[in-house]
Amino acid sequence: MAKSKKKGHVAIPFLLAFLLGIVGIGGIAMYLFNQISSKNDTRQMVSSVNKPTEEDNMTLMFVLDEPKDACPVTFLVARVLPAEKKMILISLPSNMLAMVDDRQDTLTNFYRTSGIQGVITAVQNEASIYPDRYMILNSESFQKICNIFAGVNYQIPLGTQGFADSSEPQYLGPAQIEKLITNPFFEAGESERSAVVSDVISEMINQTDYDRIVSSMDSNFRTLINMMTTDISSIDYSNEKAALKFMYTYGSRICTFRLATGSTSEDNVFILSSDFQDSISDYFSNRTEHEPAKRENYIPPEIPTTEEPTTEPLPTNQDGQPVQPATDENGEIIPWEEDNQEENDNDEYQDDEENQENDENQDIPDEPVPDYPEEAPQTEASSETIPPQNLSPDVPVNQ
Repeated sequence: MAKSKKKGHVAIPFLLAFLLGIVGIGGIAMYLFNQISSKNDTRQMVSSVNKPTEEDNMTLMFVLDEPKDACPVTFLVARVLPAEKKMILISLPSNMLAMVDDRQDTLTNFYRTSGIQGVITAVQNEASIYPDRYMILNSESFQKICNIFAGVNYQIPLGTQGFADSSEPQYLGPAQIEKLITNPFFEAGESERSAVVSDVISEMINQTDYDRIVSSMDSNFRTLINMMTTDISSIDYSNEKAALKFMYTYGSRICTFRLATGSTSEDNVFILSSDFQDSISDYFSNRTEHEPAKRENYIPPEIPTTEEPTTEPLPTNQDGQPVQPATDENGEIIPWEEDNQEENDNDEYQDDEENQENDENQDIPDEPVPDYPEEAPQTEASSETIPPQNLSPDVPVNQ
């Protein structure tokens, strides 16, 4: 019995030590688990910052210009809201009237005379839409975009010239899409064409495979950036790429469009309605303060513009009579400075000689030196008119 009591006496401390060990190990494990969980929570918070916010909203101006085919210029505004997984298209008629610096004209004429910056200012003034970046497309770059989105099944309006009448949707490839949206012969004119532009492009975006767009986005950007005229940089794309991928990954039929409402005058000029700005205010009301800064902080490249030649005042002689400029053998005007450099030098030498003679003859009052007026150089003005130089092959000179 004594031996049995001894064994029980040893077992009880051993059991207590075992229980304390379990508690201690469990406490350490719980502490480590809490530390790991807190780190995971921090990582989740950091990753949530990469989700789109209102700061990722952007407004893009697209211009499709194919002057060699005498097609009307297409102006399309895209309002992109990645956080809401939405894209809103607004096609503006090329004959829409706008005011820039006390000059009233159409979007096409502003584009032809003042370039893309003139269009952006006109859209800001008339529609209160502030594009952040622009893209000028030609036929090749536009069809490349259509190829990336894999065309569209679209029901073409009946009676559209160049297309077969059908009540069923037809598949349109890149060339057919361009032919449709640049067709100048719609029955209702330019306002109908602008509506078709928004409709067909939005359908093309909605019908595409979003997974394929996301997976090929980087390579497509590198291809397109070298095919168009744009102020979008690689840095811009890097900053907005995650937001765009989020929109395409989690969105469904992301694209809608709004019509530019208004009326067409007898002079075939489209006048935007007074309530148009209110009709699109929901899409632009959430503009954050940084969005206007995108363009305010951006210094656009100088775009050649066609300006009326300025007439410099002709130089005059001592009597105040204008002197016609000299011309070379090709009939071009020789700059006044070059033409008269030698004569100016001779005039200065002649003045020095006259001053010297005056000094020598001051003692002879009965023979004063006559003060003859200096004769103006005799040059024949060319009758040939030199036309103003065209700064860009795409910008015609105003006659």
